[in-house]
Amino acid sequence: MLDADVPAMAGTVELTNDLGLPIPGLPSSDGDLARVFTDGDGRFRLALQTDQSGERTVISDGATTWIWDAANRSAVKFDGAVPGEHGAPEDRLADPATAARELVKVMQEDSTVTIDGTARVADRPVYQLVLTPKPTERTLLREVRISVDEATRLPLRLEVLANGQAEPALSLGFADFDPGAQDPALFTFTPPAGTEVTDGAEKAKGVDREKGAELIDSLGIKTVGEGWDTVLVGKVPRGC
Repeated sequence: MLDADVPAMAGTVELTNDLGLPIPGLPSSDGDLARVFTDGDGRFRLALQTDQSGERTVISDGATTWIWDAANRSAVKFDGAVPGEHGAPEDRLADPATAARELVKVMQEDSTVTIDGTARVADRPVYQLVLTPKPTERTLLREVRISVDEATRLPLRLEVLANGQAEPALSLGFADFDPGAQDPALFTFTPPAGTEVTDGAEKAKGVDREKGAELIDSLGIKTVGEGWDTVLVGKVPRGC
């Protein structure tokens, strides 16, 4: 699963969030989260629904990546892929395959990993990879369940289950998944007339990392614990 190649495909991603906490950058209500398209050769298109702007689209033809915000008619252009430190976390989360792979890489050392039967996701047969906290871990979570497509070995759904609850606290997965060749036009983008275009490299240079570090220090943000026990703590500013 970790090494599987992403095939040419199109799919609709659904989000169900019963954690009781909002996920920054993502819709606060359940439902369709994104449409995902790839050509299997490095080109992709991600149309993400957000509470803030309605929809943000990331388009890459392999040489150039655009981030298009339809609400304010603005676009950011990067040569090559979007640098990880400047790409929005919700863009990665919107893809179940990427989210599942990143979680497995981080959590497998602190988990018991098993295969637990088969099921169907997006009307496709899957096998279920289960990460269970090791006995030394203290957590309210019972397990993380990843449904892996039998044919492509691509993660199709990620579920987080808590102790004492039958339904997932968080579910991110494909409602439909259609492997096959995609229209090449999906992976090209020309800014509409009147679009404010920003150079991604120049925008990155404008980030004041020292001020960012000072803000983190002022909030007292730190991580406590390891693995499933990891907690992020900090101070709420006065007046919030």
